[in-house]
Amino acid sequence: NKYYSCEFKILLEVPLQIGAVWNIDSCFCRGCPVEVAITDSVEAVENISVPAGNFNDCYRIVTCKNCPDAIDFRWFAPYVGVVKFDVIRFWGGASYSLKEYRVR
Repeated sequence: NKYYSCEFKILLEVPLQIGAVWNIDSCFCRGCPVEVAITDSVEAVENISVPAGNFNDCYRIVTCKNCPDAIDFRWFAPYVGVVKFDVIRFWGGASYSLKEYRVR
């Protein structure tokens, strides 16, 4: 961010393995220079079905921001990326799934 020097420092720490934990200090908007401590952890390896297809051996990564009020779950498929993303907040949540992709 050119105004506050905010940026994500770690999005995904590899190698991924169950039990891996990493921390991120970040901020989310240009007008809000407040840093938020975020903890990510790999909780499981699962098979996931989304509109784009079936993906085996996906890493379920849990992101905790001000727990328990803000928790995200994302499923990372090797060689593809994030195939599913669930957002849970104290006021509700949302779920996002990969609809299609292509290999180049």
